[in-house]
Amino acid sequence: MAVDHVVPITSDFVSGLHCWHNLQLLTKSENSSKLNRFWPDMPDTKDPDLIRMVEEFKNGREHI
Repeated sequence: MAVDHVVPITSDFVSGLHCWHNLQLLTKSENSSKLNRFWPDMPDTKDPDLIRMVEEFKNGREHI
């Protein structure tokens, strides 16, 4: 078994917390296959508006 962050700690789209409510037990293979790509209520990460907003945030610009 492995301890997994439900919402990833680091991702281009989210930043999860390191707390009990964000942890779960998974098999090692489930945890390895999940990586930082899947979480509950995950938005459509191929949405061009979302991608633009993330890129603007990374570049220090506010999205209005």
